[in-house]
Amino acid sequence: MKICMIGCGNHSTFVHGPSYKKYAALHKNIELAACCDLSPETAAQYAKEFGFARSYSNYMEMLDAEKPDMVCIILPITLTEKVAIEVLEAGYNCIIEKPPALTPEGVLNIKAAQEKAQKQLRVCFNRRYMPLVRYVIGEIAKAGESIQAIHYEMHRYRRGCEDFSSTAIHGIDLVKHVAGAEYANLRFDYYPIENNDQKGSHIYLSGQSEKGTALRLAFIPLSAADRECISVHTPSTSYFVELPVTKYDRDGMIRVIKNGTEAEVSYAQLAANDGEEYFARNGFYNCTASFLDALTAGEDNREGLIASTVQSVEVAQCVSRQQPVYVLS
Repeated sequence: MKICMIGCGNHSTFVHGPSYKKYAALHKNIELAACCDLSPETAAQYAKEFGFARSYSNYMEMLDAEKPDMVCIILPITLTEKVAIEVLEAGYNCIIEKPPALTPEGVLNIKAAQEKAQKQLRVCFNRRYMPLVRYVIGEIAKAGESIQAIHYEMHRYRRGCEDFSSTAIHGIDLVKHVAGAEYANLRFDYYPIENNDQKGSHIYLSGQSEKGTALRLAFIPLSAADRECISVHTPSTSYFVELPVTKYDRDGMIRVIKNGTEAEVSYAQLAANDGEEYFARNGFYNCTASFLDALTAGEDNREGLIASTVQSVEVAQCVSRQQPVYVLS
């Protein structure tokens, strides 16, 4: 299977390049054919570091020359929709970074291009693939219990002077994914705050999923730390999870309380199929590996479907516009 990479910037270098290098080392059928960046020097360095055979500065030239089986697109959100559609229309399977587009209409444009091309596409909302998150979802499924409530918090250091929706979408998508259902309704509360040169709003979302799960999300862009955590509650068990979201986090952490008694769960138990590296703990490796496994086996993309991201973008757009409510239409 031949793979090409479009985008060799910081984010791609930090998590995607290492993920593909690891997967290729473990799977002899994988050929890291080429990578592309507007900067020829950046592309050449990326190829050398992660084992891509060739480098380009024009992605359509690369695709025409290499004819890959899959393309990874790691670009700014302002470019993702355009490039994803071009790659799909050219006839290639692809992974794209999140968010997939700036608007719900943009997401639907990508979906239409995928359906017309009849190619596989995955959106890399990496938190869906974190070992800690997959463990919680798996344990709840095995127990056959319903989720009564989910509480999520995102903290960022000095990030007030920006539209925070493009960051908040990660938590918005994660809560929906864990709940296993679309948002039925949400109320938004915005609390303006000033701190020296930083201005912004703390943002709170509350509502229900279509399954009736009570939901509460808090976004704190003017915090003293970068941190994310989620708690998930069923009738018998509560899961308290610290998510590994920055390079300074070690493993993340999970506490499981079952009927009033704490059960120990170590990260090592959860990482057997992923690994101890940061890009594995943070879900990027499993997002990549499981998609490539499915393509190799000739299976349909069972996770990360573009359709599952439309509402995430809709709700993030509500945050951007500081809308007071959201109701599923």
